[in-house]
Amino acid sequence: GAAGAGAGGAGAGGGPAEEGKAAELDEAALNAKAAQAAQAAADDAATLKEIVVFREPAVVHVYNVQEYGRHFYRTLIYSSDSTFCLQGSLPSIAAAHSTTPMYAAGNCTTESATKPSLIITRNISSRVGKQTYLPPKFLCGLLPSALLDDYNFWQNEDDSLSGYFADVNDVTKDPTMLRVYLSKSSDKDLSGKCCSPANAVVQRVPVKASESGGLMEERDDTKPVMTMVNIMYAPPSSPIFGLLRLLVRLDDLSHVVAWSLDEAPGPDRVMNIDYIEFPRLKLNFKVRKSSTGALRLESLEHKGLTVVVDPPPAVRALGKGIPHSLILVDSTGDYFVLVPATARPVRPHVANQLFSRAVLLDRRNQKWVNNIDNDVRHYLYPVHISHAFLFAPSLAASLYLMLLRFMDRQYSAVFRMADSCVSDTTLSPEELQIFQQLGKLGDDHHPDAHACRLKISLATAASRDAMACDWDLSDEMNNYVHKSHCVSASCRLSPEEELELLEQCQDPNERMWNRKNFITAALTATPGAPGTMRVEYPARAAPNDFDAVIDRSAFVQNDVKSFLSKFATLSYSRPEEHVGAAAVTFLNSIIDHGLELRGGKDSLGFLFFYELMTDSLRLRVLTDDKPFLLASILLRMLPQPELNTPGELISILRITAMNPQLAPGLPTYEDKRKVKMSTMFAGLSGIQKHLKAVSEFFVKNQATIRLDAAPMGYTPPKTMAVPPMAELYKRNRVWIIPRARDLSCGARRIRPVSVKYFSQRVNGPVALEVDKKEVEAHSNQPLAPIGLNDYVIEKTRAQLGEGSLSATLPFNVSHHPSAKSHVAQDMVTRMSQDVSDYAATMNSGKVPKMAVLSDADCEAISEYLTNPARGNASKQSVALGNTDKLIKKLNDLRTKDLAFVEEGMAFLPTLLNFTPPDSEAGANLKLGQFGGSEPLIWFELAVQMLLSSSTDGDLASFNPHLSKRQRTAVMDLTMNVLFVSNRS
Repeated sequence: GAAGAGAGGAGAGGGPAEEGKAAELDEAALNAKAAQAAQAAADDAATLKEIVVFREPAVVHVYNVQEYGRHFYRTLIYSSDSTFCLQGSLPSIAAAHSTTPMYAAGNCTTESATKPSLIITRNISSRVGKQTYLPPKFLCGLLPSALLDDYNFWQNEDDSLSGYFADVNDVTKDPTMLRVYLSKSSDKDLSGKCCSPANAVVQRVPVKASESGGLMEERDDTKPVMTMVNIMYAPPSSPIFGLLRLLVRLDDLSHVVAWSLDEAPGPDRVMNIDYIEFPRLKLNFKVRKSSTGALRLESLEHKGLTVVVDPPPAVRALGKGIPHSLILVDSTGDYFVLVPATARPVRPHVANQLFSRAVLLDRRNQKWVNNIDNDVRHYLYPVHISHAFLFAPSLAASLYLMLLRFMDRQYSAVFRMADSCVSDTTLSPEELQIFQQLGKLGDDHHPDAHACRLKISLATAASRDAMACDWDLSDEMNNYVHKSHCVSASCRLSPEEELELLEQCQDPNERMWNRKNFITAALTATPGAPGTMRVEYPARAAPNDFDAVIDRSAFVQNDVKSFLSKFATLSYSRPEEHVGAAAVTFLNSIIDHGLELRGGKDSLGFLFFYELMTDSLRLRVLTDDKPFLLASILLRMLPQPELNTPGELISILRITAMNPQLAPGLPTYEDKRKVKMSTMFAGLSGIQKHLKAVSEFFVKNQATIRLDAAPMGYTPPKTMAVPPMAELYKRNRVWIIPRARDLSCGARRIRPVSVKYFSQRVNGPVALEVDKKEVEAHSNQPLAPIGLNDYVIEKTRAQLGEGSLSATLPFNVSHHPSAKSHVAQDMVTRMSQDVSDYAATMNSGKVPKMAVLSDADCEAISEYLTNPARGNASKQSVALGNTDKLIKKLNDLRTKDLAFVEEGMAFLPTLLNFTPPDSEAGANLKLGQFGGSEPLIWFELAVQMLLSSSTDGDLASFNPHLSKRQRTAVMDLTMNVLFVSNRS
């Protein structure tokens, strides 16, 4: 039993107890209670469970304690946070205990079934001794699943464990074995229920490959032994705990293994971390300490890249919506975003949040993981030197990034990415599952979400066999047209795109037909000759039963008591007069309770409607509302039997509703009862006299009263004139599409720029200047500012000691029979001309060579490094010194260029979206940009406009507040930022 208990104790337990009352518990009493509970559980044949609570990170693990071969073992069955769970095979479940979306793992109610045990032992050699096979389920939660997947574990006679490669034929991994040494507590387990604590030391020992296929246990002394570090137990204030929070961004702890090269490990010793492995991601990092004591992670797969925790704000912004990303940097300052591919992004339902940005990462979906390329299970996105966007290295990387942007509701980014996420070949399983995951966002009904799905449909229209969109095109188009006035400017489809999509829709409704006809007419219209569209209308609704009934009961001059013959009682409790929100609340209440002619639950019957119609009861939502109209609407909410059955009371209300001109003259109801009660009896003289007066009023005005609904006096037009699209751009800015109209600009002049301003970013004055000399350098020799001619010279072939090239073909095939045809002769003539042109170019051309590091200098340096005694040390020193000067000048220029690009990129959006101060029109534009209805010009759009033949017109339509001079200046600055960034 001790061996099993020790194995279990290796992974259980929490951090040290806090000082205070929590640590002042009677340990003996607790042990006694634990023993009693264990005995009760055994008596009832229940499952004994062990609950381990971690304070930091906040997570609860639940183990089943199970008997196996007369020993007790624990196995993990539940974790409140799958991220910090060492068992990777437990299924992910939505965590009900958390107010924020997260994944738990497993089921804490899982019972441990009692069944016979099969014990497997072996005795291979006297050196190894007797070993007992330990099923991996009894190490679940104690060792990372990454180790349990790779090794089979056997328990030795001294209770230690030996882990051997499960797949000895796997040549991709160096042969190793695991040694698990137990450090048991001196306390004995008197309960027999696995209560004896123990710690474990886990070491990975390199071994020599066995040629005979036997056990690999012979130590390979050429490689170091590594000791596993359990980072779950790191103190919250330690650097390792900060490292823990960083590591779980990439993967769950079940597939994160930290190793130390410490040669004298101990169960209670704090060890350094030297290597971190992510087996599922095929990633490994070397850990180094900086001069400040901070831990630095250097990638082993991507040489020269180091994890950075404090990148520039612009780079950090590129990781928005990618919670499992890490940012890396190389020695030249270039940044990269590392994103695991093994996490399946899922959008959870969040109560009371209409457009939640929450994203869950399901890392336990084995089907998703199996579909990923087994060699590279992560994506590395290089960051553009401007820090404005990412480069996607593959189609799968592009699709995954677009999926994450979609889930974070970065609709503008998704819309722009759609055109680049297309393939005309069959998608790989990895690409296909990402693309299909986009279809699971169909419950996103944001107007921009419809636009993004339509943009993806448009981009993949020619690749439907390879990329079939998992949404209904007609439904999406109908929703887009219906919500088009709410679609952000950055996500608007162009009229041509809308027309193309509308033509692909099946069974379009009237709204879609009208949109298609309108756009077609606008595109074909010309100035002075508007287009004509045919207008489609839905089928006219059948007349309402209320308007179809003709009831003359109010005109009948019978005994006044007959007015109430069908109503022994009426109830009316006059409500308070409400305006605004209070009126809305009151109306919601009475509509929910239901309205009745006799009064109903709220005692608001006939007299309630009557007083509203006669303006005696002033109930208004807006201050200028008419209670008469409200009564006419509420009247139609009465039960159908009361509306369709003729009667004196409903007849009075119906006639009044159809003849609003009568309302001011109707008799006002006055309740003259001494005792005010909500219930009114038929025999009361007050109500009888009032109804008689109303009847007499109707009879008197009978000639002017209309009893049926007014006939439709309006016939909608069948056609409508539509102005040309150019006119629509001016009339309504909802047609403005923030894209270049074309990409057909043939040439563009480069001009010097000089912009001086106060920068909020650096909190001081800044000057962005590119003079004429610098412009000439960009046009001819970008590195001219460093004095390039001092370091590079051009030499002819003769100066290089090379002969001239021959201008004739080195062979003659004119006499060959196959060369007699006209086609063959033309081919030989063309080849001869090509050889002649190439020889002329090379013979007259010059080849650039390093002036400070000639070929002879390189040979001298090589000779000196190979044989210092024979080499020329002074010549080597001079050459290397000149090279160092060149490198310094290049680095200085790059530093200057990067500063220019960074400041220019930060300031360009301000210039592009400039509006004059204290301008109402400018304030309107800013408000529209904030709400999304107006285009907010971004850097990439400015670059795109440089390729347009109508750059000035495009920019003027996007921001009409920019003058001609300002538009020219801002595009000149954009060009220079591009040139400088290209050089850097």
